[in-house]
Amino acid sequence: MDRWSELIVVGSGLAGMSAALEASLSGIKTVVFSMPSYKGYWYNVPEVPFYSGGNKKVSGAEFLGDMRRRAEAGGAIFIEASVEEIRKTAREDLAIVTGGKGIWESRFVIIASGLIREGHGLVPGELELFGRGVYYFFPDLLPDVHGKHVAVFGKNERAANAAIFLSRRAASVYFVIPGLKIDADEKLVREVESKKNISLIYSSSLRRFNGTSSLTSVTILEGGSEKELAVSTAVVCAQNLIPSISYAKGVVATDELGRVLVGEDFSTSNPSIFAAGDVLCGEIQHPAVSMAQGVIAALGVKRALANTRAS
Repeated sequence: MDRWSELIVVGSGLAGMSAALEASLSGIKTVVFSMPSYKGYWYNVPEVPFYSGGNKKVSGAEFLGDMRRRAEAGGAIFIEASVEEIRKTAREDLAIVTGGKGIWESRFVIIASGLIREGHGLVPGELELFGRGVYYFFPDLLPDVHGKHVAVFGKNERAANAAIFLSRRAASVYFVIPGLKIDADEKLVREVESKKNISLIYSSSLRRFNGTSSLTSVTILEGGSEKELAVSTAVVCAQNLIPSISYAKGVVATDELGRVLVGEDFSTSNPSIFAAGDVLCGEIQHPAVSMAQGVIAALGVKRALANTRAS
């Protein structure tokens, strides 16, 4: 197999898949590296809420699978392997060092590898039940919680807003806060505290999500003891998510939180590297935003390739 391509996309979630599809259909020789054990948050969603297909329901796996098939039809190659390093080659291309799949070279790279939890991995059950009771806070993507019991995890402004939003329809909201206070504006905190159906649980942490086909409860650690909360919906507003870009350390500029800095065309400080998706903001973005960024990054690569060929 030829180990050189015009573009390598790191990540096969919504941003990476959108970039790969746009690039391959534009005639760009594209290789996509996806994590062997992790295909992105939206892969496990039983029904894609942002899909406009009439009455047809499409799962995340089907949605991403369709994008992959279309990208492959355009010539894209998908390889399951972790990326360990990006470095320059003698001829000024980029060398992509992978785990178990050798070294690949490419003219351009799009970083779309999403987020990881700082210090530890996903909470047990989080990936398996994502979209089946476990969500991240996007009001237009949440299920109807009317009369139900729900939980919110986090301590930032987003978590506080999630608790307030859900309290308007839910029977009860457990607001689990990993600390002694809510890190939000005082007015917002007072509003949370005024809601009679919001139970504030301070200095507690999420241990696991429970359920098989759907969420039935969550287990938290409170006061040194585990406690189970019977809920049908759990919203995670985590603060310990960081961009998964250790392989690009020192290669592209980031801010103090490790978020990749990009220009209007999503090019990074390295003119041969573009970036899209959650690596730009350090939190789970709305899926439509991630997909749009992937497309724009691919169009940036297309223009850069055209300039390279012209010169």
